Amino acid sequence: MDNPLNKLKQFGKNVVDATKKLNDSVDKLKTTISESSENLAKRFTEFPVDISKDIIGKIKKNLSPPVNPPLSDIKIFIGDRLLSPIPYGFFQVAFTNQGRTLICSRGDGFITFWDWLNSKVVKINKDQQKSFVELNFHDQAITALDVNQDERFLATASGNKPIKLWDIHKRQKLFDFRSQLNSVGVIKFSPDSQLLAIAGADNFIKILNIKSKSEILTLSGHESCIRSLSFSEDSEFLAGASDDGNITIWNLSTGKIVRTFLGHRGGTYSILFNSKKQVLISGGHDHLIKVWDIKGNLIYEMKGHQGSITCLAISCDEKTLASGSFDKTIKIWNFKKKKLTSTIETHSQVVTSLAFSPTDQILASSSIDESVKVWDINFLNNKSKLWVIFSLGILFSIAALIFNIVIFNTDNNQCLNILGDCINQHSYKTTLILSLNFIVLLLAIFLTTILFKACRSPLRAILSVVKMSVLERIFLSIETLVITLTRIIALFGREG
Repeated sequence: MDNPLNKLKQFGKNVVDATKKLNDSVDKLKTTISESSENLAKRFTEFPVDISKDIIGKIKKNLSPPVNPPLSDIKIFIGDRLLSPIPYGFFQVAFTNQGRTLICSRGDGFITFWDWLNSKVVKINKDQQKSFVELNFHDQAITALDVNQDERFLATASGNKPIKLWDIHKRQKLFDFRSQLNSVGVIKFSPDSQLLAIAGADNFIKILNIKSKSEILTLSGHESCIRSLSFSEDSEFLAGASDDGNITIWNLSTGKIVRTFLGHRGGTYSILFNSKKQVLISGGHDHLIKVWDIKGNLIYEMKGHQGSITCLAISCDEKTLASGSFDKTIKIWNFKKKKLTSTIETHSQVVTSLAFSPTDQILASSSIDESVKVWDINFLNNKSKLWVIFSLGILFSIAALIFNIVIFNTDNNQCLNILGDCINQHSYKTTLILSLNFIVLLLAIFLTTILFKACRSPLRAILSVVKMSVLERIFLSIETLVITLTRIIALFGREG
């Protein structure tokens, strides 16, 4: 029979041995954790070459960010807000072909060429007349767009991607400008079509020479994101507006700042160089439109909007100014008289861009409400005159009727109510009564025409997106899900 004391000693020895083994394991674990990344890399490369390369390649493939970020990763500044692009939301418009064609950039990277004169109402996804052409210019949202003055070139930008220059007539890409700017949001051609100014979120402006396809100048001076650019008519000066609220003017011959002054508190979002009158027009966060002289002195300001000013456009004769805002309205101003003439309130979302036709008083507007609209500004400017004419016509008609009644009631030959009796008497009153009634009839026709013209909408054409039904959206979601799952399965299949 075993001694109980010996068993107890043996049990204690086993506990000590187990404790030593546990301590050894902890020490090894600490050594492994504290091992430097260099030693780990060295040990990892001791694997067979073909195995280690395969593992490293898979790790890089799985951990590296995608080359093209998804659509929602690109943001577009509109006014004082940073918005995710809506695929069919329109962000910029420009006229070409002497005002007969509209170029519209979209949030899905497509550009729509719309022959608006020959097709007044166009519904994307349902139009069968082919009155517009859709071309995929970029893989992601188009963040900036401009057409040069002779309408030969179109420049487009999409986030951090290269700037693309296109032949408008052939609708073909000519070449790329690879700039180091971050998130390009503004592109502007010089009036002589020799230069292209681009600006992004990193507060710098690059000046590119179109002919040499090279960067010739870098401008600095703003402390925040640049939101708008405008050249002087002689292409010698460039004005910039920024989120820092300042307006800066550069001399492009020297690359030096000529003048900097505060434009709008909270941010200046749009600027126009009016070289004929030697003034600058700006709009910003404070809901105001301001007019400055070249020295930066405020001449006057115009109030009317209830939200940040997002865009400005001036007609070719520089008599009419249009402004768009976050309040979803477009306001038309008589620039010479410095007063508001009319307000357009048909967009259901923020107005993102405005453009005047180069030949007529035609204005195009775009919005993220998935529509582009064309307006007759001449009609808007004459609308008040039509109402004045209509009012005078009504007053004249009332006066004629009263005079007619007075003649009837003062008739001594009992010709009070029956016009035929008066005609038979061949009196001067008969001629007068017939004339007055004929005039009243003509006035009624004329006033009806005037009233119809005065009441009709200034909208001349509309390009919009047909809303999908719930069933169509479900089928589209299922199709997208199937495509995504197929790609994932194929990816794992290749890795296996």
